[in-house]
Amino acid sequence: MMGVWLAQRLHGRVTAPDWQNKGATGMTKFVFTHSHSYANALDWSTRPDYQIVTPSRLAARALTKPHEPLRRLAIKALEAGNQKIAPVLTAQRLFRQVVQDVVQPVDGLGTARAWLPGVRSLLQSSPNLAAATDASPRTTQLLDVAKAYQATLLEQGLIDGADLYWHAANSKVPPQPVLIYGYFQPRPDELAWINALAAEDSVLFLPVADSPLFADSQAAVNWLVEQGWQVMGERDARSQGSSGGEDVAANSRQNPGIFAIGESLSQVFCADRSQGSSGGEDVAVKSEQNPGISSPGQNPAIAYAYSTLDSEVRGTLAQVKALLNDGTLARDIAIVARDEVAYGPKLIDIAWEYGVPLRALYQTPLLTTRLGTWLNQLVDVLDAKFPFEGTA
Repeated sequence: MMGVWLAQRLHGRVTAPDWQNKGATGMTKFVFTHSHSYANALDWSTRPDYQIVTPSRLAARALTKPHEPLRRLAIKALEAGNQKIAPVLTAQRLFRQVVQDVVQPVDGLGTARAWLPGVRSLLQSSPNLAAATDASPRTTQLLDVAKAYQATLLEQGLIDGADLYWHAANSKVPPQPVLIYGYFQPRPDELAWINALAAEDSVLFLPVADSPLFADSQAAVNWLVEQGWQVMGERDARSQGSSGGEDVAANSRQNPGIFAIGESLSQVFCADRSQGSSGGEDVAVKSEQNPGISSPGQNPAIAYAYSTLDSEVRGTLAQVKALLNDGTLARDIAIVARDEVAYGPKLIDIAWEYGVPLRALYQTPLLTTRLGTWLNQLVDVLDAKFPFEGTA
């Protein structure tokens, strides 16, 4: 009977009564790997009892749902266990003390500032630093500092924000039904938190295509399968039932470009030729709805290699400038970067130099701006009682 209720719920036709769902066995968690998963995510997001989790406000707006990121849920789980993330100044002060005690450098402030990003990378990459070993003396010293820093924080009921997800995954937070959309390249710590947070019948959308670009995503799917998740591919997504398909089709008719642009771009970028004649017809129809997006065969993707970030940004903006000069509207051009914060400032500066109208659709933390950097250095100098190096 449990299998029947599960199949019916997946097909979007019948939902078992609440008292039958609670405590039921045989349920599982699902990861959708279809490369064009937005339509399915939009359909599933209309179902009740799901906490919608998205990494950005834009992703939440795409599903017409409130923005609730994994990080905010992790902070709530941490606070429920009487722990919290160390304030920036507290973390910096404690780290300087640890560096001074463990390494005893001549320039304690400079060494702490140089080592903190590496230590945070270690905290983010591993749930257990005690098990990490390395033959390099410098790396061993960095590990010793990271372990001492982590222990010092825990003594005060604090953690560093870098290992937030590992602590949240080990917390006693009760699992809840979640629909997670937008985390398309999850890190190991994010996967651990997703696995701990998700209750039975939860859904994660993690697109995977037959391309080397998706090797990390496929590894993430394999790890989730080992944890008991069930993979739902393209055929499974299509078999959800008539009601879901009709809703998606109606939404597609109301917004003819909302699916076509993303699907066409992904096919062009990944050089997807495996869909057969029906796939080609679909692309042709979508190209007619969106004349600016051509089919993969008409306009194959071109890859460019650059030696530096500066040359990459300049080369990209030069192509944007050429499109603008050819009459393409600025609103029809998008620049996509894996790390928006890393590329954003350079793109904005050079776009101003080139006279390209560029709008950054991401939030910029104060500490990443020039003003924030100056204020951070000022606080460091005040906290260290005006050392010569920092003041100069």
